[in-house]
Amino acid sequence: MSAPTIEQILALVLSKSNGDPDDQAVLSSIVEHSIRRTNDGVSVVDAYGSVRKSAAGESMTFAELLGEIQSQRPELFKDAPAQKPDIKQTMQAASSGHQSMTFTDKMMAEVAARSSTDGRKQQAAEIATKGNPWGKATRNLTNQMRIENLDKDLAAKLKAQAGVAA
Repeated sequence: MSAPTIEQILALVLSKSNGDPDDQAVLSSIVEHSIRRTNDGVSVVDAYGSVRKSAAGESMTFAELLGEIQSQRPELFKDAPAQKPDIKQTMQAASSGHQSMTFTDKMMAEVAARSSTDGRKQQAAEIATKGNPWGKATRNLTNQMRIENLDKDLAAKLKAQAGVAA
């Protein structure tokens, strides 16, 4: 039997996902960054492109990688807990030393935060804490466009507060 292709591996992972398009994008990104074509077929690699080893010192198998992803991010898979972990709490816990955060963990958190509606609204709100970019004293065209692209409702509120026509 020949080794699976990257496309076959991605199809397998997505078949085990919870069906949420955002979560499928996160899973695809994790897998695409964790496997590479090699002379021997497809290998599991680390953030630097080196082949990962299992506890036994053998090349890590795709099944081991999938198990690792499922244990680290169970909410991305079928029969997962209803509540997804808060990305900010995950990042804060990692930075405070409660858990080590790998490159893949950071990437997953960033992808999830940027792609979710709540994450986009949160980004817009964080930009607005620096001052109303439509206000005369705090005018900032870059932040106007960022907020406009991330959260149109917040942009409309800030424009109204600054007395700018929508």
